[in-house]
Amino acid sequence: MNQSKRSAALVAAKAHLSSAGYELDADGELANGELERATASLLEKFRPFGCFDVLCQLFGGMRSNNRFGLGVYLTAREFSKPTTPSAIPYGFLLNLAVQLPPSTQLPEDPKTAWREAIEFAVALAAILDIQPRSQFWNVNVGPTQLGALLGRCALFDHVFTLRQWPWEITLPVISEFFSAFPLDRMPQQLGWDLEDAFRLCEAIGHFSGLDPNIITKSALLTAGAHRESFDRIINFFAHDISIVNKDYDSPLASSQANLMFKPLIAIQPDTFFLPAASTSGPAFYEALMAAIRPLVNRNEIDDLQGTGTERVFARLINDAGLPIVAANAKYNMGTNADGECDLILADERHIVFLECKAKALTRASMSGSEGAALTDFSLGIIKAHAQALQHERVLRQNGTIVFSDGNTSLKFNGQEITRIALTLLDHGALHDRTLLFLIYETLLRSRASGAGDDKSEEIASKINQALLKIQTESLEIGISEREQAFFTSSASAASLSAYLQGVSDLDHFVHRIRCPMSYASGNQMFDLYFGLNSKVIR
Repeated sequence: MNQSKRSAALVAAKAHLSSAGYELDADGELANGELERATASLLEKFRPFGCFDVLCQLFGGMRSNNRFGLGVYLTAREFSKPTTPSAIPYGFLLNLAVQLPPSTQLPEDPKTAWREAIEFAVALAAILDIQPRSQFWNVNVGPTQLGALLGRCALFDHVFTLRQWPWEITLPVISEFFSAFPLDRMPQQLGWDLEDAFRLCEAIGHFSGLDPNIITKSALLTAGAHRESFDRIINFFAHDISIVNKDYDSPLASSQANLMFKPLIAIQPDTFFLPAASTSGPAFYEALMAAIRPLVNRNEIDDLQGTGTERVFARLINDAGLPIVAANAKYNMGTNADGECDLILADERHIVFLECKAKALTRASMSGSEGAALTDFSLGIIKAHAQALQHERVLRQNGTIVFSDGNTSLKFNGQEITRIALTLLDHGALHDRTLLFLIYETLLRSRASGAGDDKSEEIASKINQALLKIQTESLEIGISEREQAFFTSSASAASLSAYLQGVSDLDHFVHRIRCPMSYASGNQMFDLYFGLNSKVIR
């Protein structure tokens, strides 16, 4: 990290907040309670604009600055200028703005008021000291620093970036994910069914071209929402304006941010606010999942999430025209050689193992918790990589994998083998291929420890199981650690759909997802978009 840039940013932030009357402690940080007081003041600075105008300015600014592409806002770590300024905390401001009424009377001097509000927001986020000032922010991380790095990554992504996917994939994702859910349970207990939810999703999609947007009930009905079930279903997908994020009182309060769990906000009877289409896609999935969860037991939920996630990724791959040679394929080839491949792509040049995990990034991780971030990373991405590494090891050692159905086998003829960990929802920088490459050797030497209580010891045990699995497979596979890391990647539904857009064959896809080019942004969509524009990625 460039210490001079970091120091200058912190000095400027502290001076700004100190001059505004906020107390700093002996370490130069905001005193106890001051972060919350400053957040409340920032909310009041934005109040004259109202939620609609605040989001119009934020989203419009990103679009005009070429920070919208591939169906999402390209919020990321940026280092394009010699003196990297502190960034606008878009994630924080979105979560704050939705607490405001949709519209009010603008201040007398709106330009000055807006500039002052943004400067205050930038200073408030900068004093957290989580924004990297150099492209080398993820270099030279030792085992004892791993949790801290992952926690800072997750906190940065909560404060500065957005949880999103292209709206266009929302209906394919939810229709595939929930396709095996027993339909008879929903009408009786909820008063609506999956078809009603899909029709509501399609109706919202008619208004996804403008961020933000205000939509009436009559407009949604005209667009195809089911009239008979509308009043029964809408509360599952629309926040009450008095409740949404009402306890979100600082950028560290991600555990109190509930905006991400429903796509709409009910601002008046039969009138709804759509903050942004890209953030509302994952929220629609979350809302539907929350509605269904009470109707089934834990085992059924686990099965739905596991098989549903696999169906989603199979759909995205099939839609791109890439042939899947095996899916949900079990094998048993002797000691330490039994497993199940989620998805396999193969041709004469490549074999790609894709392992799918439903685990989402928790709000505890988003708050910067080192333990939570390490847990999410280990039990999601690392566990998936370990499973894919086992498949590769078995294939290399035996020359073939014969699957239990008796009809399918996978032969190794010297192809390049790529391993991809897939999670349904975005994990931000924890998905970044460059980050994984740089910490791969550290992962192979790390071990988690609990705090002594039963819960933390249980979590540490699960983390260590995932780490031990990847460490064991790494030793047995017979290729160098650097080579293992180079042929490894990760993706979410959002980024995989982007990688697959316009690919001509498997080699084209592998080139994209394994391309060593990086802007060190910690955002796969950002790197892909600008890599494609610069022709570095084809």
